[in-house]
Amino acid sequence: MPRLFLAASCVVALGSCTPTPNEGNPDDPDAAFDGGQLVDAGADAGPAPDGGNGSDGGADAGVSAPDTAAGRQLAFVLAMIDGGISSATNAEVSSHFSAAFLAAVPVATLRTVLVNYAAAAPYTLQGFDGTLQPTFLVALVSDSQAQYQRVEVGTEPTQTDKISDLFFSPAADADPTLDTWAKVEPALRAMAPSVNYLEADITSGTCVPVRSIDPDTSLALGSAFKLYVLSTLANQVDAGVHTWNETLAIRDDWKSLPSGKMQNDAVGTAYSLRTFADLRGPRPADLRRKLDQPPPHRPD
Repeated sequence: MPRLFLAASCVVALGSCTPTPNEGNPDDPDAAFDGGQLVDAGADAGPAPDGGNGSDGGADAGVSAPDTAAGRQLAFVLAMIDGGISSATNAEVSSHFSAAFLAAVPVATLRTVLVNYAAAAPYTLQGFDGTLQPTFLVALVSDSQAQYQRVEVGTEPTQTDKISDLFFSPAADADPTLDTWAKVEPALRAMAPSVNYLEADITSGTCVPVRSIDPDTSLALGSAFKLYVLSTLANQVDAGVHTWNETLAIRDDWKSLPSGKMQNDAVGTAYSLRTFADLRGPRPADLRRKLDQPPPHRPD
């Protein structure tokens, strides 16, 4: 199953955002954890590929899309939301997406989403979040209102490198201007009619609030439930009930939309529990370390 996960378009509601972990060797327990590093592709990424319809795929900020399958499709997506969607035909748009993606997200729906994002054009490619891979990347872009977005693009090699994964989400944490609470809190309140926020330090099992906006309001848990699942699994490994090298096979009835990438894998494909944990969130050891450390960036 492909993924179209749109945090700001009302097609799919975003419940919880967490930084994208490093997707290096998932079975290496000592592999570094990247909780949201800004990677500037810059001159080393090669020329920015043509996004189509006369656009270079994003305004110039000294950053280019890499000359990879994912990079070329990113250039296309940026060209579309920069206004190219207004003149692109359905056939042109469809030619960039896998058959499985279009079966789940019809081109008419996809066009509506791209048109909605084009209302905030022009977009500037600011850099990349996490690890750049030939078939997968997460771009950081800013729109005409200086609002930051993450644009995740994944491609399917067996479908001639067509897009199988497209993910838009707000990226206010990447905005270098939000460096004080005096700037952060008004920006949060401006995001929606109802806003709730809590930042807390967790030390020795105790949660100590640092800053908050209406923290006592009950809200939907969203994707944050995955942290509880991961924590329970880590405890079971510690207790000897499971091991990180234990394998689990892909099953059709466990596949879901929109989240995930393993839905593209064949039924019966087996992965270690460590691989599943790495693909769903931060590594358990890193999660524990981060709970005992201050966040890497906190407004003054």
